[in-house]
Amino acid sequence: MKPGLIRDFLAYLRIEKGLSNATIEAYSSDLKNLEIFNSAIKTDWFHLDVNLIMKWLWDLKTKGMSSSSIARHLVSVRQFYKYLMIEKIIEKDPTEHLENPKMDRKLPEFLTEDEVEKLIAHPDEKKPLGFRNKTMFEMLYSCGLRISELTGLKRMDIDFQNGFVTVLGKGGKQRIIPMGERAINLMKDYLALIRPGLIKGKMTENVFLNRHGNSISRVGCWKVLKKNAIEAGIKKNISPHVLRHSFATHLLQNGADLRSLQEMLGHSDITTTQIYTHLTRDFLKEIHSKYHPLG
Repeated sequence: MKPGLIRDFLAYLRIEKGLSNATIEAYSSDLKNLEIFNSAIKTDWFHLDVNLIMKWLWDLKTKGMSSSSIARHLVSVRQFYKYLMIEKIIEKDPTEHLENPKMDRKLPEFLTEDEVEKLIAHPDEKKPLGFRNKTMFEMLYSCGLRISELTGLKRMDIDFQNGFVTVLGKGGKQRIIPMGERAINLMKDYLALIRPGLIKGKMTENVFLNRHGNSISRVGCWKVLKKNAIEAGIKKNISPHVLRHSFATHLLQNGADLRSLQEMLGHSDITTTQIYTHLTRDFLKEIHSKYHPLG
């Protein structure tokens, strides 16, 4: 196999498919894992067949890899062989008849509505960074944003007149999400009263800034959220994604339909959104048990 083929494939993902750096790094890591396996059994990409790939996947499982990670590895290898077929480097795709491994789907962690209120109420809004934190938490929960969407938010992305925020999601896909009234009011005050004091003469359109006037990083936002959750007495292992899960769960619990939720979350496949129905089923069981006369 000609040298640099994986490098060319990763360039194809970046240029032709427009995938993010994080996704491309995951593809690279997965393919390197298979290269190590190839080397150990003294074979190469041309001579891999279904049985050898299944042996590799089983090897990953015996080393303790989760079903979701194994499934991702298989997706990476499928896409690589698809690329080799497109480029006419191979004539037969060894992954063609491989079935996806069964997923041990974990239900996402989420906060109760009371816990969300406790978290958002905790930052000291009399302090500039406290007000910023409160606004960030409200945006994560009110709009179901991913952490990268929050940290990448620009002032021009916010439409106060119509109450919408525009974000750039996975794969460079743009979506428009309604903002709650509380999020709108907090954001207006933050931009008018707090952000000018944080920017310190820096030239940036990013909405959320750190104490040095630079855009707050994903890690910085995660640390702030974790610290405030602990101080607010929330025992759950919280992250920005937990607020996104809470957004989705609470919308479904209060009657939102799955298609609308899919649109707001930016899921390309509704099966990804359907995991939240497991959470709402449990909620409905609880309601039924509590209020039905024979419950």
